[in-house]
Amino acid sequence: MTSKIHVLHIKGISHFNKAGELLWKDKNLDNILHDEGEQYILSAAFATGYSGFGVAPDNLYLGLDTSTRTLAEADTLSLVGENSLTNGYERKALSTRGTGVSGQDFVLNQPSTFYRAESKIWTWSCINAAWTTVTKLFLCTAPSGTSGKLICTVPLSSNRTLQPGDVISAAIYIGLII
Repeated sequence: MTSKIHVLHIKGISHFNKAGELLWKDKNLDNILHDEGEQYILSAAFATGYSGFGVAPDNLYLGLDTSTRTLAEADTLSLVGENSLTNGYERKALSTRGTGVSGQDFVLNQPSTFYRAESKIWTWSCINAAWTTVTKLFLCTAPSGTSGKLICTVPLSSNRTLQPGDVISAAIYIGLII
């Protein structure tokens, strides 16, 4: 059985062309919580000396995955595909050191019977050349490369190929609900 805790949930994601016209949008997409993501979350709160995990870093990183793989709990960052940094792509650093109030990377709120950390809107802009088709959004512990931990991944409802001048933006929320 796959873990369905809403560790990463896309509140909204949109794709705009260079003229600013909306090409596609979606909201409320579910994630898969990867094994090392589950270990990371539990160790950051309950076993802070756990080898390779432990205390939360200053930032988590949000990225766009281009792989066509079927998601599995055992996935790691080595399976993630990403666009070239020369065309405007980069993982977005989300600070974990805020106090959870307005204007910070995450705001804590209680929309129902549970609490969640809701992000501000993050934007990626395609420059120079078209990007490889984006298929998923992921959250990890590394600013680049494959040495960090893959926490969770959300498959998009529609694959997106960005052309120069196109923008994709997303807001996420993180909550421990089942």
